[in-house]
Amino acid sequence: MVQSQNGELFQHAKAAGEGTGHSTRGRVRSPSQLDRYGLESLTLETFCSETMKTKETKSLRTPIAFYPPLRPVPSKAACCLAVALGVLALIQGLSSAAPTLDATRTQYALKINPPVIDGEVNVLDPDEWRFAAGNSGYWHVFPDDKGFAADGIRGGELANGAKPDSIDDLSFKIYAGFNDRNLYVAVVVRDEDVQTDTAAADSKNGQTWLDDSVEIFVDGGNANAARWAKGQVGGQFVITANNAFREEEAGNPGFGETAAWFAKTARTDVGYTAEFRISLSILGNPKPGDVLGFNVAVNDDDGGGTTAETQLTWRGKTHEPVTYGNLVLGSQTYTMFKVTTPPNPDGKINPTEYAGATEIRVNAKIGVVYIPGADDDLPVTDLEYKAWAVHDNDAIYVAVDLTDEKISTDQSNDEQKPDLPTWEDDSVELFFDVDNSKNFGGGTAQAAGVFEGQYTQTHKGFFYDGSPSKEAQKGVHWFGAGSLTPSGYQVEFKIPKTSLGSPKDDASIGFHIAVNDDDGVGDYSHVGWTGQAHHEYTYGTLIFSTKPAGSTGPGPKISAVNFANGAFGWTLQTTAGARYDVEYSQDLKTWQVTQADVAGTGQPVSVTETDAARKARPFGFYRVRVK
Repeated sequence: MVQSQNGELFQHAKAAGEGTGHSTRGRVRSPSQLDRYGLESLTLETFCSETMKTKETKSLRTPIAFYPPLRPVPSKAACCLAVALGVLALIQGLSSAAPTLDATRTQYALKINPPVIDGEVNVLDPDEWRFAAGNSGYWHVFPDDKGFAADGIRGGELANGAKPDSIDDLSFKIYAGFNDRNLYVAVVVRDEDVQTDTAAADSKNGQTWLDDSVEIFVDGGNANAARWAKGQVGGQFVITANNAFREEEAGNPGFGETAAWFAKTARTDVGYTAEFRISLSILGNPKPGDVLGFNVAVNDDDGGGTTAETQLTWRGKTHEPVTYGNLVLGSQTYTMFKVTTPPNPDGKINPTEYAGATEIRVNAKIGVVYIPGADDDLPVTDLEYKAWAVHDNDAIYVAVDLTDEKISTDQSNDEQKPDLPTWEDDSVELFFDVDNSKNFGGGTAQAAGVFEGQYTQTHKGFFYDGSPSKEAQKGVHWFGAGSLTPSGYQVEFKIPKTSLGSPKDDASIGFHIAVNDDDGVGDYSHVGWTGQAHHEYTYGTLIFSTKPAGSTGPGPKISAVNFANGAFGWTLQTTAGARYDVEYSQDLKTWQVTQADVAGTGQPVSVTETDAARKARPFGFYRVRVK
């Protein structure tokens, strides 16, 4: 018996094939071959034998072999199982793998308490929309009066009709949250002439697009189809300003307070507001870390009649999912590996210093753009950045490499000044929530010598001396430097752990990265990693791993597989205290939980498929997710 994990799994798979009357052959794919797919290791690929080459089995060979476009399970370390004709293949997911994002626009829905769906959007109540994504004005679609946007719309797109005359003519803000059962979306519309003369109040599947109305589009599997078609997961959910609703393009899943989805609107002094609750069960049962295709459209029917004057969208064309933006459920997590030889934070990034560290990549398509800033549709050549972080016993080290075609530091020039507004120059900002309070605002006062909040500097090493605190001295409580490169600039930070409250190994704190881009046009653009500056509840999570750089995460290990006597199951080598969900899919897009909340004991745990229908299918996919 080969003693490697690959060899053991190969024997398990071969035994499984023999147990079902099929022979198998397999080979191990090298790690270098798998890196291009974003996977750490594929331990076995299997094929049907020559004697099984029927028309049906030929069509399954690519899924069995797991060639691209297979994507890793996002955000959580996980194992995936694929069962095809009684043959098993295993994929081990990467630790803190970033979600796979389309190059469109991106936002992160945040976990919230379920709001009351009555049409009244309360952004101050923590039991309503207080901690939803967008609740600081950063998710905003409005007419541009500064000439930044090519189509005249900031934060969104002009989908149909004429550009609104002003923010009061038509503009809107979006808020998004979720819990274990539902997706929640609120839209606050400014519209000085609200019209609802076509679809009758509270009516179903009328011509809602001819009235003032809000439309939510969700591509549940993020399948990116060119055109929407019946039977796809998700669809279009519409509510008008007089509460006529439309669900036909979502397959009529059922509308009502206790039904699959529900929505309500309410009038305001400046327009109207809309609230939506959409069951995750009709969106493919996505889990935290999963990505939904997402769009919001608002129709404006000034003056009434049978023609709507304007339609604005957040991202994309209304019935073309391939054009939608990304809505990620939950903020991102970054696992910071531990090193014995720390980087030299001299502002010149040496790749060997961060070898094996996970890369963060951010631009205006896959990052979170602060819309009230300047241009929100920056090309990659204008602004993109990559970041890495590691830690040792004493400090954390963060490196940021920026592509920026125009470097501007006109606020600082060549002098460090008191109260220097570095955010108005090209600069990098780090944010920490060291007590994991997830405040609505930014950092708060901590014990003496501990500073949560914002650390910032330009490529010249200049910084704002008021953040994280006037007492936080550069060169004492934190260190950093920067330098120019042929394509932009680089910045490195060293922050002693004592300045962050002395976090222990395997601890986690709130964390965010943002970059300011000052192209000298009178304002600046601001693009963040996973949340919004100075709003701790939106930050991602930074984990102080004890593992060396390049390590995989704490995913469950498959130690045995059982196909005997018609049974199907496997044994998980679990971690004590961890919890796992077992999920099943037939297309690697839509997943359903088959066994929830399996408790890790630190010992092998047996998991068995009991559903006769799934066992009878010729192929299917399973994954085990760390909760």
